[in-house]
Amino acid sequence: MSSDLQCSGRCACGRHRFTVHGSPTNVANCHCAQCRMHSGMPFSTWFTIEADQYSGELKQEIGQSIEKSQTRDVIIHSTTLSERLFCAKCGTPLLMRYYVTPKTLHVPLGIVDIAPPSSDDPDGSAMERYGKLKRSFLPRQDIWVSSRAWYLPPISDMEKQTREQYEEDDADFMALCHKWQTEHEKQ
Repeated sequence: MSSDLQCSGRCACGRHRFTVHGSPTNVANCHCAQCRMHSGMPFSTWFTIEADQYSGELKQEIGQSIEKSQTRDVIIHSTTLSERLFCAKCGTPLLMRYYVTPKTLHVPLGIVDIAPPSSDDPDGSAMERYGKLKRSFLPRQDIWVSSRAWYLPPISDMEKQTREQYEEDDADFMALCHKWQTEHEKQ
């Protein structure tokens, strides 16, 4: 993790603000049906970070049920595999995490502010950091392309993964998800 890189983000109404320290481990355009439904868009672009890279008041809400939530400013949508947090006031999607990888967060790229530095940058170091930051947040792959919206034209030459390829490449992760889901469906 590059500690000199950081950016901030917020929901549309500004109620929820956060800072991300360092570069994401992945940035992907997700074409799964859940992302389409939750965003109302043909795909969602998420970046992946470790929980310790995230600072903001929302951190206390992660892993809480609606009943245990510290604030009513967040809507938590849970499935058997994951939870998604939304701003209760403006509806902005804020975070997603899988239960099987609780220390890994997925944040929508669209709520991050990556602004160029002010003109006061005599040695150019701020502009250099800005360039590194922008490059680290560029989407690297399209995932769940077999679920891609029928009306969406091909969008890139990035690595594309079908559901089957995604599951095959992430077999350990998918096995954890399957185990979690099986155990919790019995309850």
